[in-house]
Amino acid sequence: MTTSPPDLLLERLQRVVAPDYRVERRLGEGGMGVVFLAHDVLLNVDVAIKVLRPELWTAGASEGFLREARILATLRHPNVVLIYRADQREGLDFYIMELIGGPTLEQRLESGPLPADDVVQIGIDLLTGLEQVHRLGLVHRDIKPSNVFVMPDRAVLGDFGIARPATDQDEAHRSEGTPDYMAPEQVQRKASTPRTDICSIGVVLYEAVTGRPFHAQGDHVDWSGVPEPLATVLRRAVEPDPDARWKDAKSFRQALEPGSVRPISPRRIAAIVGAVVILGVGLRMLRHHGEDACGVPQPRLRAPAVAFPPIEYEGPGKYSARANALLCDVRSDLGAHVNFSDSASAALSVQARMTVTGSEVIVRLAGGIPPSEFHVPLDQSSALHDSISYQIALAIWAIRSPLAGSLPASALPRRFQGLIGLAEGEQFVAETQWERADSTYRQAERADSTCWICAWRITDVSRWLGREPDPKLVRIFSVHADSLPPPYRNIILASTLPLRARLDTLRAVTEGFRDNFLGWFQLGDELFHRGPLLGHRRAEATPAFERAARLRPDYGPAWEHLAWIATAEGDSSEADNALHSLESHSTAPDPFSRGLRALLYVGFAWRFLPEKAAAQLTNQVAGDTATQSNPDFGAGPRLLPTFDAPRGAIYLGEILEKQPSHELQRAGLIGEILGDVALGRMDRTRDLAGRLTAVSPEKEIELFNAELPAALAFVDPGSVHTAGVLDALGALIASAGTDSTLRDRASWLSTLLGHPTPLRDAAPSALQLYLAADSLAASGRQRAAVYLLDQVPVDAATGVDPFFRTIYHLQRAKWRAQLGDFQGAKSELIWHEHLALVGLPTDLPQAAEIDWAFGTLASWRLARLLDRSKGQPAQRGDVCAAYAAVARHWSGSPSPYGARAEFARTRTHALKCTTRNER
Repeated sequence: MTTSPPDLLLERLQRVVAPDYRVERRLGEGGMGVVFLAHDVLLNVDVAIKVLRPELWTAGASEGFLREARILATLRHPNVVLIYRADQREGLDFYIMELIGGPTLEQRLESGPLPADDVVQIGIDLLTGLEQVHRLGLVHRDIKPSNVFVMPDRAVLGDFGIARPATDQDEAHRSEGTPDYMAPEQVQRKASTPRTDICSIGVVLYEAVTGRPFHAQGDHVDWSGVPEPLATVLRRAVEPDPDARWKDAKSFRQALEPGSVRPISPRRIAAIVGAVVILGVGLRMLRHHGEDACGVPQPRLRAPAVAFPPIEYEGPGKYSARANALLCDVRSDLGAHVNFSDSASAALSVQARMTVTGSEVIVRLAGGIPPSEFHVPLDQSSALHDSISYQIALAIWAIRSPLAGSLPASALPRRFQGLIGLAEGEQFVAETQWERADSTYRQAERADSTCWICAWRITDVSRWLGREPDPKLVRIFSVHADSLPPPYRNIILASTLPLRARLDTLRAVTEGFRDNFLGWFQLGDELFHRGPLLGHRRAEATPAFERAARLRPDYGPAWEHLAWIATAEGDSSEADNALHSLESHSTAPDPFSRGLRALLYVGFAWRFLPEKAAAQLTNQVAGDTATQSNPDFGAGPRLLPTFDAPRGAIYLGEILEKQPSHELQRAGLIGEILGDVALGRMDRTRDLAGRLTAVSPEKEIELFNAELPAALAFVDPGSVHTAGVLDALGALIASAGTDSTLRDRASWLSTLLGHPTPLRDAAPSALQLYLAADSLAASGRQRAAVYLLDQVPVDAATGVDPFFRTIYHLQRAKWRAQLGDFQGAKSELIWHEHLALVGLPTDLPQAAEIDWAFGTLASWRLARLLDRSKGQPAQRGDVCAAYAAVARHWSGSPSPYGARAEFARTRTHALKCTTRNER
């Protein structure tokens, strides 16, 4: 095939992409393709179009070119060029992508090498994007300065023309790539793996900081002028042996990051603070405006646009007004849910024709919906709008809902109110507007009894809102679940199963239906919220959420959870990326969602930003009138520990303590107390307990104040002064009166501290079983003790005692370690990473809050367990992470916590831990 001249190729491409795009000029060309500048006529933005060179076309090249483009089109990441679509028309293979406005790194280097700090930041950005590419199973294989775009705020990796899936097979017939930046195995046509890209990145960064070609130097590379810390990292990246390089992009990135976290630029700090201001103030605008020709109020701005012009009429003139009436009736039905428009660019276009013949009315629908026809008697024509509205709602569902392709029509509601409500509710969920989604589903379920699937969605959303499931709704969707295809049937079934079986069922869904985004999200949700109770680290939820986000990039809940996990895990880069993605899909949140979003930013600030910036942002949130009027405001300081940010909990708690509301004062003080427990500042908790009693003199609070030092004295002897602890418990037992729950709790802890106090026969079985197990362990029968407590459900803390689960896991870990079961002990000691709440913590202390407060003690136990274990698999990363958490939280605290922090710091140095090992 002869090479087409550039102008002929441009003209050919123009014919293919018209009228949607106007091809302007050729931007450049590489080994596989030619890139053109084009203009998206509809959106009025410039784009780039890459075309596979016609002379290189083969069936294999075409398939690979389009396959990788389509895969990458599912990736939405600020450090990877965005691909909008891939296509094949009239013999041309092409894809349309984001037009990057910045220069390439190659162009930047024409003026000489870059400062080391700039090169490090470019490397961090490229590796952050590359992590996402590798998670798709792809290897870029052509990383070089001309494929790196340097924007004012970030670097972007582009040109995936020869990207391929990772393989362990040699590539004898492939010679693609740029030799000056290839890894040795790529030059030798051996297998390409993610470590191939690691080497290329290392070469690019070396040349960027030195201005010298790398491969041209042979075996004697000149490292002069490269700061030693950077040189150490890059030397490992460019090792000839792939196994000697960084194992993946994440570990390479973490090695580049100075300190324990990726530095956050002042610009990003300002953006985060600005985002919170917008959340509090800027999104209060009204979302309704004006009326249409039928007098129907216009809907919210993000509603789909539907073109529904006047209905064509044919028949006796005396009935012609019925066509206009029908048009207005349909607009009235759907006016709150869609934007009716006469524009040809509307998402959905519907044409209707009404014919009256004799005593019959016929309406034919066409356009962007499946052709349909309705026949009704003339005297019943007023009911036609129901059928037409339903057909439009069905079309909207088909083009807007990600469930449309896999949820059978038989499961859909039978009336337009139910169907349009279901579609809109799904949109609200995707936008993380939880309260509006709940309200919309409920309205649809009330208006249309056939919307049984709405009952399921109400129950699912209610969990996120902290509400108990309605048994009536559970029965409704459970009866119908068997009529659904396997993925949905099993997702619904999972919600009714015990935790372990629930996780197994959801794993089976994701393994059998890998493109079902909802299955991946539900699996991630369970692993994040409740997985640690079974010994799964919360980070295990990350791949499931990432998969859900790749399958549906606009699904806000996946990004919310990814931001939460990454913040808690101490990965500022991933947290920032997730927040950025969440921002890009934001809309006007309802009060609950606005508060939740603000909490994500505040948690991020206290985890990563300087304390002054974190305090500034917290003051901004707490001082906003919308925040202060939010009924969930009190949950703020009590949820911040879930981000591993107890100092933020204390700071916000001090703000709430000064509020006039009794409820907010109580919430603030509880947050302060538990934050101080996590920081090992037990001396402060006594004073705070007195202030809490003064604000909230309920017996429950009095018992909480007595149980806290008692639990500490039991699980960590010598950590607190025990004088008066037993007296306080005894006084509560004596004054409990008819409150048997308070008496059981006080008696249980009193017995554990060596002052046996009989429990009632009707006391919770979990308390009785624990006392029996503790007695067995004290007599040297730890195995029997562990076995006995296996009968206690993992969520037994609910309704038993908020301190029960903490004591349960800490002591079981101790007994397992005594038996030599180090892996079992390790699993017990990560239970506190969960987010299993019963509603939001705005009232009395919950078991989950106690778990989080004792998390630092659990990290100390875990570090000592793994550090002392012999003959176990290498677990250095976990040891380092646990010691780092102890050093960060307990540093400067009174004895024994401050001394433990100093020991932890010493051990991290002896173990040669990097600061990135901190979680």
